[in-house]
Amino acid sequence: METLAPTILVVDDEESNITLLKEILQWAGYNTITASNGYEAVMAYITQTIDLTILDMMMPGLSGFETAQWIKHARPNARILLATGLRNINESHWKDMIVGLVFKPYNVEDALNVEPKITS
Repeated sequence: METLAPTILVVDDEESNITLLKEILQWAGYNTITASNGYEAVMAYITQTIDLTILDMMMPGLSGFETAQWIKHARPNARILLATGLRNINESHWKDMIVGLVFKPYNVEDALNVEPKITS
């Protein structure tokens, strides 16, 4: 029986970031779903099976923090990887909601290193 590839939700308000991550992750064999804001991300969690979310921290409307809260409310076991350009982030504020951080600008090595975040 063939195993289905994990599905990763990419959430970012910048289309170029979505496109870059989607292409890298699909090349690596992952299924990808995209959302350009927090509302779309929450709806994706309600309607689809998602193994990991790469979530932009700073977005207009529903912020990354608010989006993570809604996702965790809908699916308490959701795995969220927080994406940020900030280098001095206080992870303790997020500790119960995320499995790790990925820094912008994105690079191929970081994008391909998501597997442990899906399975750990």
